[in-house]
Amino acid sequence: MSKFNKTIPKRVPTTINEMGEKAYQLSAKEELVSTCLTTFLQSSYYESENEIVERIKKAASQVDTDFVAKTALYLRRDANMRSVTHLLSGELAPRLSGKEYGTRFFTKVAQRPDDMSEILAYYFSKGNRKIANAIKRGFKVKLESMDPYLIDKYKMAKKEISLVDLVNLMHPKGTQAN
Repeated sequence: MSKFNKTIPKRVPTTINEMGEKAYQLSAKEELVSTCLTTFLQSSYYESENEIVERIKKAASQVDTDFVAKTALYLRRDANMRSVTHLLSGELAPRLSGKEYGTRFFTKVAQRPDDMSEILAYYFSKGNRKIANAIKRGFKVKLESMDPYLIDKYKMAKKEISLVDLVNLMHPKGTQAN
């Protein structure tokens, strides 16, 4: 008989999955991470793109802001996922107002100018008219630190939000390097 190494009680499935089989219920954090890591925001066999987006938004709303921000940074920097990161960043923008790390988050999550335009496009598609200050400050810092190669490569002239629009909205100061 062991005194310290206790036997773990057997877990039983608590829900039914899409196939009609028994499955384990995921917590909101587990749901957010697993859904984000396994989707390109495209329709799959079991669910449409809109259902996937709604599932991510629901899970993100149930989880604290810090965890969602760290998840978005992990997805962009380590997993090299873009669309899901843009979705999470757009959802986080109102929640990051007043947070001391809001500016740093948007500076780090936007690695290229097209990341910034995608995040803004999603943010505006939600019906927002005014850009959150965290987005403005973060994108301004990122634009000021970009090298001429990135600026020239990502002009996005044929997009709804081009590099010129980003510069006009964020008002970055030019440096000797760019």
